[in-house]
Amino acid sequence: MEFRGLEQADFARLKAFFEESEHPHSEYSLASTIVWDRCIMTMGCAVDGEDVFLSETNPADPKERFLLLPIPGGKRFAPAVLKQKALEAGFTEYRFVHDAYVSHHGMEEVEKHFKVSEQPGYTDYVYRAKDLASLDGRDLAKKRNNIRQFEKECAAHGWKVETVRLSSANAAACVECLEQWRNEQEDANWTGILACEGGAIRRALADFDGLEFRGLMVLVNGMPRGFGVAARLNRDTGVLLFEKASDRHKGLYQYLDRECCRLLFDNWQWVNKEGDMGDPGLARAKESYAPFKRVKAFSLELR
Repeated sequence: MEFRGLEQADFARLKAFFEESEHPHSEYSLASTIVWDRCIMTMGCAVDGEDVFLSETNPADPKERFLLLPIPGGKRFAPAVLKQKALEAGFTEYRFVHDAYVSHHGMEEVEKHFKVSEQPGYTDYVYRAKDLASLDGRDLAKKRNNIRQFEKECAAHGWKVETVRLSSANAAACVECLEQWRNEQEDANWTGILACEGGAIRRALADFDGLEFRGLMVLVNGMPRGFGVAARLNRDTGVLLFEKASDRHKGLYQYLDRECCRLLFDNWQWVNKEGDMGDPGLARAKESYAPFKRVKAFSLELR
């Protein structure tokens, strides 16, 4: 296999492979992979017959490099074949191997060929789209209350609230919203993952239609105050990649999240909100939405 760099122009060429993917982990979203490339890790891709292999390499430490499961046919690659493919490509490790693959082949069989370890912080939180669109039930009562507070605040000030779908024609307006959100995070250290996220968001907004993102923006009195961006993962799942909302309006985030799940996931059954990166605050926020299931990620190192 010959790996080459991953570019935004590759989306059209690789899209057909990913459309047949059944991988449930957010790492396997093609559009997300493209906009996050060269943030922390550098992506590579190789077409091998009917499958695509993705690689990630840390430019600061080139020895840190690994493969992802082949796309779309991850399950049909038995552990022994997966090991052989890694050896052929010159890699010694797979990451983001989800528990669906491990349960399909059995941990005992996988461990014959690989040393298996869970990747903490990379367990995805997955929700039923209809649950987050309606926010019914006792578990989500606080979210409904927060939305009512936001709506009451806007009504009291005579502010009009509009929800606008994003496209390449208007996505640039979200950059202003992103900068406002950033300015409100007074204690944030704008290096590492936060700086990378900002770059990934800007790349997504710059080629919104070309990468087939879905998104919306919330306007308060005509001004952009929050936005959300989603991408396809597989036939029945989308990934809610980015959500930013001003902290100056209590309940705006919950309003934005509900509208994203109601309008962007209308033909997807599941909302994948990715992992928590080991951040306790982020974990609490994701737990507060009562996830329906979780998708674990494992590292497989060749024995």
